[in-house]
Amino acid sequence: MHLAAGGKVREGSDVLQTITGTLPGAAIADLLVVGDRTATFEVTYGLTDTTSQLRSVVLKGPFYAGSTSTYTLHLTSLSQAVAITRP
Repeated sequence: MHLAAGGKVREGSDVLQTITGTLPGAAIADLLVVGDRTATFEVTYGLTDTTSQLRSVVLKGPFYAGSTSTYTLHLTSLSQAVAITRP
């Protein structure tokens, strides 16, 4: 995994510091059960400027054979408990 500080972006009322880098395909496939295990994926994290809370994650790479896809995760309401139930 390689990471580097990126620029700042605004997301709603938050200013986010971006961190860019790469992740191995095996880590993506283990987490999401999809993706080329042998590939490298680009990742961009968005952290709040004042508290360094994770607010966004963008993953780009070969999730499916023959194409490059982008998945974006936005995190909100971090101070509220969330119930997670097993399917």
